[in-house]
Amino acid sequence: MDVNGYEIYTSVSIGISLYPSLGKTASELMKQADIAMNFIKKENKNDFLMFKRSFTEGFKERLTLETELHRALENKDFVLHFQPQVNIKNNEIIGLEALCRWNHPNRGIVSPGEFIPLAEKTGLIVELGDWVIREACRQNKIWQDLGLPKVKVSVNLSAKQFLQRDLVDNIANILDETGLEPQYLEIEITESMAMTNEKFIIENVKRIQRIRGQCGFR
Repeated sequence: MDVNGYEIYTSVSIGISLYPSLGKTASELMKQADIAMNFIKKENKNDFLMFKRSFTEGFKERLTLETELHRALENKDFVLHFQPQVNIKNNEIIGLEALCRWNHPNRGIVSPGEFIPLAEKTGLIVELGDWVIREACRQNKIWQDLGLPKVKVSVNLSAKQFLQRDLVDNIANILDETGLEPQYLEIEITESMAMTNEKFIIENVKRIQRIRGQCGFR
């Protein structure tokens, strides 16, 4: 299509449900077709997919997991594991990477690959990300107060979290709250994240680096 001199290419994702084998009412058939369409949009896009009853089971599982994720944030069921960064020349620990894990009361440790995409989709990643920064800073400060070597702790930020207008203020408040000096916090962002809204990303990076000294970036 030509829109004001620009060529626009569109694709179509189609979900299909059949009467009467899969449903007998219009609303039921439309709901099933919509579920099938969402599945194909997540996979390949620009394709079609026939609804299967197993899709509903998967949908219910995701809905249950989303509800449990909300509850986990309220109950503080998340824990941080710290992966050391080691200088191979002298085996000294030169940094730590904070890795978030969900300690589910029934399922045990849930893989980040399972709950992080869901947290991003629901918007809970912002609240979870703030908790990770606060907990990483708090724990690092405790270790420093115990006399352990002062090293940086690095935290991964999601794109949605990094684009929050109050991110810089949140980080500054967390550093004040925990007492951790800013040079011992390192923020990790991905290349793909840096390519989205490039101007705002650069502005945020500069503002964070000015927080009471130098927060690192990687």
